[in-house]
Order: sequence, then structure tokens, then C-alpha cells
Amino acid sequence: MIAIGTSVGYLVVVTAAVVLLSVPAAHLLVRRRQRAGSSPARAWRATLAEVGMVVGTLPPVWLVLTPADGPSRIVDPLRGLHENLAGGPLSASVQVVGNLFVFAAFGLLGPVRWRIGVREVLLVAAVASVVLEASQYLFDLGRVSDLVDVVLNAGGAGLAAICVRRWWHTGTGVDGRAGAGVDGRAGTGVDGARPPAGRAIDTDPAAATPHRYGEHST
Repeated sequence: MIAIGTSVGYLVVVTAAVVLLSVPAAHLLVRRRQRAGSSPARAWRATLAEVGMVVGTLPPVWLVLTPADGPSRIVDPLRGLHENLAGGPLSASVQVVGNLFVFAAFGLLGPVRWRIGVREVLLVAAVASVVLEASQYLFDLGRVSDLVDVVLNAGGAGLAAICVRRWWHTGTGVDGRAGAGVDGRAGTGVDGARPPAGRAIDTDPAAATPHRYGEHST
């Protein structure tokens, strides 16, 4: 109980520090994107998604890589699951929920920022989780490396991505209208800018002009 309380306390402190640092970082990123030509809506959407992923992922990863007492071990999935359940309901719940949330922020905001789906989220989260588990053992952090943790980390990211499916990055504008720019104005690009002057938009005259009754297209 004391160990759990200490870990949660450290997690709260680290999260608060990351949030405080992310506020000025977000404003700098938005300014930089706007100077590069992005619309305010596009700049804020991309920035908030990126900052949210960092704020939501860095604290749990820091906690996972914090040294603990005892030798580093690699256990098979069944033994790891048994050890998680042997600690009691509270300890098992903390382990399961904590592992689900390690890459949940990436699952929530990754598809909003980039055109990726559940499969890509699962793949990235699984690879990152394998790297974390290997780091725990290679750096002798006194923690248990377990395949169950990899499954839970990737599964949490995948579930988070499914929850925000309606907000995934698509080819439509922010207001959901096809052909509208990110700032909601028709005829603008993804960054809200209009095509350069003098460049005509390719259209099909036959498709643009309706046929009169009785006429046939050639």
C-alpha cells in the first residue's frame, strides 16, 4: 500500500511538472506553425494533439523506468499474470489499469494528429512496450519484464483509438464538410491557405456543365 501510494505521489508530481512545461511549449509551436502558413485551427489542432500525447505518455513511462528494489527478471506470461493476481485485488487492479494507460494518450490523439488507424496504433504501442520491457531488464531497474505488460500496453492504446474513431484525421475539414479547409472555408488547403494565384483548379467542364434534356455526352 505504501509503495502504491508513493508511486502515485511521484506520478502526480511528474505529471504536474510536464503540464506546466507544456503550456509555453504549445504556444511556441502554434506561433511557429502560423508563421509557416498554417491556419489557427490547423495549428492548434496539431499542437494540442502532440502536446497531449507527450503529457499523457511521459509520466507513466517515467514511472515504468523508475528503479525498484529487487533483481530484474523476465517471466513467462502465465507466471507474470499469477504474480499480478497474487498481490490482491487492489494491486492487480493498479497493475492492469496502469498498463492500459501507459500508451493510451497516443491511442487517443495519434489518429487525430496523423492518418493512422487501430492497426498502426497497436503496432507502435507494442514496439514501444517491448523497448520499455527490454530496458527494464538491460538497465537492471529491479523490475519484472513480462509479455502480459506488452499486451496490456498495446491493448490500452488500441482501445483508446477506437473510442475516438469519429475524430480521426480525415480528408474533410474540421467542420466535417468534404472540400472544406481545416478552418472551415471552402477551397482552402489543409493548412487553410488558398491555391497560388494563376494556378487553375483542374475541373472537368463536361462534369461541371449540366446537360440539357435530349443532349448526349461524347
